[in-house]
Amino acid sequence: MLPVKKTPLFLQMEATECGAACIAMVLAAHGRWITLEEARERCNTSRDGVDAEGLLQAAESYGLTAIAFRREPAELSALPMPQILHWCFNHFVVLEKASADSFTILDPAQGRLTLSAQEFGDCFTGLTMAFEPDEGFVKAGRRPSVAMALIREAAHSKDALGVAFATGILAVIPGLALAGATSALVNHVLGARQADWLGPLLAILLLISLAQAAISYLSSWTVATWKIKIGAVSALSGFYRALTLPLSYFAQRSAGEVVSRIRIGSELGSTIAGPLANLLPQIVLVLGYLVVLSLYDPIIMVAAIVTALLNFLILSLITSRLSDRTREHQLAEGRAAAVATSGMANLGTYALMGRENLLLARWTTAEDAAIAAEQRLGILKTMAGLGPVLAGLLLTTVVLVVCAVRAIEGSLSLGDLVATQMLASLLNKPIAGLAAGFCAIQESAGALMRLSDLEGHRSAAAFDNRERSASPQTRDGRLVLKDVGFAHTPGRPILSGVDLSLEPGRMIAVIGPSGAGKSTLARLMGGLVEPTAGSVTLDGMALADWPQSELRNRLLYVGQMPASFSGTIGENITLWDTEIDHGAVTDAVSRVGLSQAVSRRPGGLYTKLVSGETGLSGGELQRLSLARALARGPAVIVLDETTSALDPSSEEEIMEMLRASGAAVVIVTHRSGTACRCDEAILVGNGGIVGRGHPAQFFANGPLARPAHAQPSQIVHAPVVHAVGAA
Repeated sequence: MLPVKKTPLFLQMEATECGAACIAMVLAAHGRWITLEEARERCNTSRDGVDAEGLLQAAESYGLTAIAFRREPAELSALPMPQILHWCFNHFVVLEKASADSFTILDPAQGRLTLSAQEFGDCFTGLTMAFEPDEGFVKAGRRPSVAMALIREAAHSKDALGVAFATGILAVIPGLALAGATSALVNHVLGARQADWLGPLLAILLLISLAQAAISYLSSWTVATWKIKIGAVSALSGFYRALTLPLSYFAQRSAGEVVSRIRIGSELGSTIAGPLANLLPQIVLVLGYLVVLSLYDPIIMVAAIVTALLNFLILSLITSRLSDRTREHQLAEGRAAAVATSGMANLGTYALMGRENLLLARWTTAEDAAIAAEQRLGILKTMAGLGPVLAGLLLTTVVLVVCAVRAIEGSLSLGDLVATQMLASLLNKPIAGLAAGFCAIQESAGALMRLSDLEGHRSAAAFDNRERSASPQTRDGRLVLKDVGFAHTPGRPILSGVDLSLEPGRMIAVIGPSGAGKSTLARLMGGLVEPTAGSVTLDGMALADWPQSELRNRLLYVGQMPASFSGTIGENITLWDTEIDHGAVTDAVSRVGLSQAVSRRPGGLYTKLVSGETGLSGGELQRLSLARALARGPAVIVLDETTSALDPSSEEEIMEMLRASGAAVVIVTHRSGTACRCDEAILVGNGGIVGRGHPAQFFANGPLARPAHAQPSQIVHAPVVHAVGAA
């Protein structure tokens, strides 16, 4: 059996990232640390996941010799560890250790698991990938530090950090003063019966108590306000960051999970403002109390040091497991929230199919997984909590025994004995605080991992903070696609070699069979997705170079599913943009034929709508979406099946209105009547544009006819093994 490497655990954020997480784990085991985002890009992870070939190529790009094998479970131990296994035909896991009767795997979706031979054989497909460093492999990077990440967050509030440190240091003074006053009280008032000492000592004790209360109040106030600040700033920056991400990010992640990441700032705030801020003051307290104890008896100081070391030895044994379990719990909670959010948003669909119980079962399964992860985490936290308890009992026992011996020998007075016991109890508090703080910092690993996936992802081109030139003075609305291609997975383009010019005022219909790429072409023209090849320009400037606010006043995309929001009808049109005046709104409502529907409402444009329950028909919602676009006076409008819910006569009115607007219009449609009202039609298929001309020619021999000159593309894909992971 080959030696086993201890493999760090990387957990996937979404189902498609299992392969990328496995590559990151294998590289880390060999000494090369990369982020999950880098692993995704190197593996060419798409919305469909990644295949075995992509994993092998990614490993080789880092200098690993990577070979795929067909093996039986009993043969795996002869190959280098860790290995990447194809699991349940739709997932990848890392094999860390293999023996005759058990297998240890690192599942990116569930964490580290030990399986019996039967359990392993039920899921292993027989495909394994083994890796060994070659001469080109370079160790680089370092294990992500939770503490350093939290310190970077805390550095944004240096004032609060200073107050927390100062209050922590000041807390040692009342403790020492209390021990001294207690010793004097016992020795002089109780022992020597010097009654004249009683008044001053009681006054000193009162002042010490007031000082402790003031310091505690200041510390608590700082922690509370700092926590609120961190939570608010984190939520605000996280929400803004989410708004700047490309749509491909949201294509691979559920909305509920993304929202739950934005709201984890309060959790980080609790850790930063509490345990992290108190670490250094507590260390100072421990050192201060140890020095004072050494003045009473060096043996007591040594006993205190031993108990502190024992405490942290227990923590060090479980720290990595605590971090892993915390991340597992965080992800499980996120998945449960995603299922609940998605289920509630689509409850009508479940109800129409009579599958409410199915939604309940899915949510229950996700919650069970989250509860199971929480229980596993709770066991580790309980074990971590035993350290301070054992250390405190040991310290109390040792101090009591040593003090008793010293008192019997006559070298320690009764007052000093009481003071020493008090100092020992005071010392145990910061030691326990350090242990609890250490655990709390490790528990932040999951929150930081989810937050870093949000903050570390590249921004959309429109928000990449590069210098942008002034937008063109001409406002013709000339949209040009030059040799444009797009692929979710590299090497398997959905569209390629698309050349298209949209002249101002022209109407073009985009037609083709389902799945041909019509909607993808519309999103490319609307600037919602970035081409993987070629360029899209508006009035001579690439869409990515336009200032976003100006671009969205000239180029607008209206999708297949009309969106509605909780607010008035007018707010649904302006989207709370105060620069759009009331006249523009009423004009847009009139032009799309929505005036009658609005006038029937008692409040007119001020009628409140509830998202998802607007009371508007499908056609009226589509008109509302069109009014939202027209109110901004765009030069180019891209419509993706936006008139599908309208009857033919209403659609004809809309088409005439669009032509009269003077804007260049692109409309994706399956309707021959809609297409024939346009100036030109483009037939999409076989990965590109296979025909263009007058719309009538495409419907001459049926619903949709391919022109005789159009030839299918010769794109051929080799078969691959896909795995998208288990959520």
